[in-house]
Amino acid sequence: MTIPVLVVDGDREVLAGMRRALYRFRDRFEWTFAGSAEEARAALEHRDFAVAVIDPSVPDVHGGSLLDHLRVHHSATVRVAFSATCDAGRCVDALALAHRFVSKPCAPDQLVAHLAESLEATGGCLPRVAATLRAMAEPRALPGVHRRLLDELRRPEPSLRALADIVVADVGVTTRLLKLANSAWFAAPRPISRLDRAMAHLGLETVRAAVLLLGVSSMLGDDAQLAVGIAEHGLEVGALASNLVTTGPAPALRTAALLHDIGRLGFAGVAPTEYQAMVDGCTDEASLVAAETARFGGDHAQCGGFLLGLWGLPQEVVDLVSRHHDPLTVTGPHVGPLEALQLAELALAGRLAAWVDAAGDPEVRSRRAALAARTQPPEERPIEAARHAILH
Repeated sequence: MTIPVLVVDGDREVLAGMRRALYRFRDRFEWTFAGSAEEARAALEHRDFAVAVIDPSVPDVHGGSLLDHLRVHHSATVRVAFSATCDAGRCVDALALAHRFVSKPCAPDQLVAHLAESLEATGGCLPRVAATLRAMAEPRALPGVHRRLLDELRRPEPSLRALADIVVADVGVTTRLLKLANSAWFAAPRPISRLDRAMAHLGLETVRAAVLLLGVSSMLGDDAQLAVGIAEHGLEVGALASNLVTTGPAPALRTAALLHDIGRLGFAGVAPTEYQAMVDGCTDEASLVAAETARFGGDHAQCGGFLLGLWGLPQEVVDLVSRHHDPLTVTGPHVGPLEALQLAELALAGRLAAWVDAAGDPEVRSRRAALAARTQPPEERPIEAARHAILH
């Protein structure tokens, strides 16, 4: 079965070129081409599309943008922004509406690869939940963080290190800047996992524009406390995990630790009242994971992987987030990023002793005990110390 894709571009010559170039992929994709927002809306009235590839500069006479129209009325469609230029205003405006960014010119094989990656981000969630999650924008900026960022940006010579130190406490700003830095529009030579490197790659003007836009929608309402809790817990997990890992990409681990519970925001966005009742009714993480899976077809780890994969974050970060509730299998002295993340979670939840005692084999129990001895969290968990560990 072919996958229906809508391609919208106001330049008829570009559209004709894409029609010719993409024809050879007709066995995988069923292409529909539109030269205006009106033509695109007419096509959307007659069928559903799995993906829409849209030049954000195409004017929509109905107001707003075609990307926003898709988000509201066709939430199951993956939205890909496709443009030759990216001034700060346009990039940041599309940031809240598109899942992926692809820059022109783009080889047909590369465009098809982007489409495939977007469609493969399922996270194990039920199809109806995945469709609802696609309609979500990233978490918005917390008001206090927004003010501190603007204060730093107003300085004669803003410091990228100081900006990253502020941003890392907020999952919303972190996610958006990483997404933008890893997008095709900014052509990073390799996936970017560190915030300070993401900001250096974007440049201060783009960072400033992103922060200003986030400030417009800075009130999170009922999700504010949940977002704060996710950020603080992520900082603590990252600080502990980064001291445990002996092999693997530490920057990806620190970013994944910060964002590892972002799937909870996804479930809260789908069913806020029901999800809060679910959280209140569960006594531990295992029962919450079971309840999430029964209701949504996947747990918050899989949901987080779905969202971050959809938004185009580095695959190593997506993998760590989506697998952090997999069974912990480490038994030797070497601890990889996933195992470090899992051990830190167990330690901060006070469940290390139970994990050690669950080993039936005395030798395995002894090795687990040695790992547990290295994994004891500090009696006090200062957020500033955790933030420092995430950044370095």
